[in-house]
Amino acid sequence: MSDSELPVPRFVSGRARPSTWQYAARAIAGAWLALVAVFGGSAAAASEPTTDSASAPSAATAGSETVALGPPEPPRRTIDGAELLPRFALGSDAAAGRRAPRSAPMIFAVGDEVPVILRRENGEWTLRRVGLVGVWEFVGGFDDEQLWAVLDTRWQNSWQPLELIRSTDGGRSWSLAGRVEKPSNWARFEGLRMASSGSGRLTFAMPENVYETVAEGVAPGVFHLRTEDFGATWSEPVFEPNDLRPAEDTARHIRASWDPSVHGHDLWRDYLASVPPEPRGVFEGVTWSDSGTEIEVVIHTDTPLDSSSWRHESLDDPPRELVRIEGLRPRDAQVLPVGGSLVDTIRVGFHRRDGVDGVHVVLDLASSTAFVRSIEVLGASDLRLVVRLR
Repeated sequence: MSDSELPVPRFVSGRARPSTWQYAARAIAGAWLALVAVFGGSAAAASEPTTDSASAPSAATAGSETVALGPPEPPRRTIDGAELLPRFALGSDAAAGRRAPRSAPMIFAVGDEVPVILRRENGEWTLRRVGLVGVWEFVGGFDDEQLWAVLDTRWQNSWQPLELIRSTDGGRSWSLAGRVEKPSNWARFEGLRMASSGSGRLTFAMPENVYETVAEGVAPGVFHLRTEDFGATWSEPVFEPNDLRPAEDTARHIRASWDPSVHGHDLWRDYLASVPPEPRGVFEGVTWSDSGTEIEVVIHTDTPLDSSSWRHESLDDPPRELVRIEGLRPRDAQVLPVGGSLVDTIRVGFHRRDGVDGVHVVLDLASSTAFVRSIEVLGASDLRLVVRLR
C-alpha cells in the first residue's frame, strides 16, 4: 500500500479523555491550588485588604472552567527538582516592532511538564504555577489584555488533549477555553489562528517521516479544525494530505531554540538576575563499602540536601549510574578505582549550569545486571547509594 493510500485517522468528537496519570495529576494540582486559593485568600483578606492582584492566588471566572494559579513564589531556577526552561515571552523589549502584545512582562516556562508563568510588575518577578499539566506550545493575544495560550503534554497519545486557555486581564488570571482531542497519536500541534470575532482555526500536522506514518497507518498531511465561539466547540477535522517529501530542514533546530529576537531573551536574563544565588556548599568526597553482594557508596557534602538538590539517571552502553548535585563548589575531578564485582570505578566531575555550580558522580558498573537499589539522604548532608545485582 502506497503512502497516498494510507487511511485518514478517524476523529472521535466530544470531550477528550485524559489518561489515569493525568486525572491524578490534575486532581492533586487542582485540589492543592483550590485550597491555597480559598484559605490563602481568606487569610489575606482577614489580615489586611489589598488591591494588588499579584499578592493573592487568582482564578479566572470567565469561560467554562477556571484555571487556578498558585500563590506568588519567589524567583527560582527549578520546579520540584526539574530545571525551569523558558518557552515564550510577552512584553519583551526584544519584541519591539513586532506584533506581540505589550502587556506586563511575562515568561511562560516549564519544568518537567509543570507549566508556570513568570510575571514582572513594579520591577519584581514572581512565579506562579498553573493548575494544569503540559508544555506551552503557543502564546499570543489580540492586545495587551486578551491573551491566548496552548498547552500540550509530550506523551504521544491521542487521548492527551490540547488545552486552550485564555486571559482577559493581561495574564493575571486564566480560564479554560476548551480541550481538543488529537486526531492521531502522531498528530502534533502546528498553529492556532483566532479572530477577535471568535472564529478560529487549529492545525495539527502529521509528520513527513514515512516510518512514523506507516506505523500509525495514516498519511502525512495536516488536520484543520474550526471554531466560531472562541474555542468552546470545534468542527470535525478536515484532513489535507501532503505527498511532498521536503529536503532535510537544517534550520529546524535553530528555529525551535530560544530565539532572542522572538522569545525575549532579555527578559530571561533579567529573570535569572533576580534569582538569589544558590547556597554554595562543599563537596567533601566519596567513600564506599563493598560487602560482595552489594556496595554502599556515600557522597559527602557539608550542605543540607533534599529531593530537589540531586538528580539520578541510569545509563547504559556502557552501564553506569549518574548522580548530579547542584550548588556545590567545584574541586579537581577525580577517578577512583573500586575494582569490585559491582562497581569498577567512580568518577567525579564538576559542571556549571545557569551560573550554579554542581558536582556529578558517575558509577561505572562492572556488570550489566547491577543497579542502584536505593538512594537516600544520609545525615542531612550526605547522599547514600546502594548497588546490587538484579
